[in-house]
Amino acid sequence: MKKSGIQAVISAFALSVMTIVPTNVFAENIDTVYDDFNANDINGRITVEIPEKASAEIKINFTSPEVTDEPYYNIVADGGNSYSFDIEGRDTTEDDYRNYTLSVAVTGGIFNDTTVYTDVFTVPDGNDNPDSFLDMTYIFNIDNEYTENEWDISSETETQKNISLHLNYYLKGDVNGDNLTDAVDATQIQQYYAKLSANGEVTFNERQLMAADVNHDDLVDAVDATQIQQYYAKLSALGHATWPNEENKTVDYSSYEDAVNMLGSIQDNIITFRNYYIYDINSDGIYELITEMGTDKADNEYSVYSIKNDEMIFVGDIDADYSTLVEKDGKLYKDYRQDTQQKVELISFDGEKISAETVYNEDSKIFIDYGTALNTYDWSDKAGIDSITNKNTDVTTTTTTATTTTTTTTTTTNTTTTEETTTPAITTTVITNTVLPQEVHIYRTKSGKKYHYENPCGNGTYYEVTLEEALSAGLEPCEKCVLH
Repeated sequence: MKKSGIQAVISAFALSVMTIVPTNVFAENIDTVYDDFNANDINGRITVEIPEKASAEIKINFTSPEVTDEPYYNIVADGGNSYSFDIEGRDTTEDDYRNYTLSVAVTGGIFNDTTVYTDVFTVPDGNDNPDSFLDMTYIFNIDNEYTENEWDISSETETQKNISLHLNYYLKGDVNGDNLTDAVDATQIQQYYAKLSANGEVTFNERQLMAADVNHDDLVDAVDATQIQQYYAKLSALGHATWPNEENKTVDYSSYEDAVNMLGSIQDNIITFRNYYIYDINSDGIYELITEMGTDKADNEYSVYSIKNDEMIFVGDIDADYSTLVEKDGKLYKDYRQDTQQKVELISFDGEKISAETVYNEDSKIFIDYGTALNTYDWSDKAGIDSITNKNTDVTTTTTTATTTTTTTTTTTNTTTTEETTTPAITTTVITNTVLPQEVHIYRTKSGKKYHYENPCGNGTYYEVTLEEALSAGLEPCEKCVLH
């Protein structure tokens, strides 16, 4: 069933980024809302450029010794135009000043949302400050970037500010708008698709539809829910993830598997550091294999491998002494800490060689957080390799009840007694390609290698996940508490 509106939304976005020369609405054609405006005191001009396919409400107020937040200009502006406002000058003394506030509320973008930009400025008195005319231009554009702010100043000079409004932003897979992509979003997509299939009811807005269509096939259905579950499972296991439809399908990781199997067979007891990590260092869709080997913290070393032409290649070594590999915002760091010393190196990969650049080196009692530690796998643990070789398939649990009748015959005078007993249900795990029902939940810890049916089973902080997520993360059943 076609997803309504998505193609139209994409087309609208394409049009919104076209370069269009704005028409200028000059100051003399804009009326102030301030009764005591004196044209002889003009010593500044503010120009505001509104992007095409948008509209805006532009307000300029001022605060002075006499008034607070006094309306000065207030207009509704059309997109594709620029508007210039003449501004009176005042010196910044205790008894003669004006602090102007510019407020531009822009509505537009592919979701027709609104965001508000504000700026505070002053204009000098031209009589007391000759040749001091203020001329400032504010140019607004709409993008699909994400930051912690609704808008950011992309560039700035003394006479111009370029402001990026993030009105087109959406997080892939995040249909409930909490800036997370997880099992909750998968559940909401399943519920949406069920309603859409049953009665054609569309319950998502345009932003949700864009976020929900994770495989970009113009459909919102169970396939998208499954891919979100796979993405979230890998994110939970590795601390980072690539969407299934964005991965390089031609990558053959069997050489990584062979390498880990070989390392796992080494029985040398002198080697105390026997770990490996999986991480896409240069975000090209190919995961790197990072092995760690050493007899103590002072001499252990990270060796990094990648895939080129379907073959594993060695790309470099990095000293691992007393360090931890951490990830933040898609970047890999080596975080060294000993006593009060912290040294952090950014690990980079140019496709040929690995390199490490020091980005922080201080002797302090306060350590700087450079991210989350990568999942560590022992050489004998195949969970890390399995997470990128897609060895784990979706799992559904089928219950079969076998009934056995046992007849016990006791002979007495003219009496025969028959007793019937039924064996308990036998639960069989069947590997299929069906999405596991959301109500099936188990428990895991953040770094543990087992999944549990009891909360808690042992030490640590447990949280609830689906069985499918646990299996996708390479977890094995706990022998102490597993029920099935």
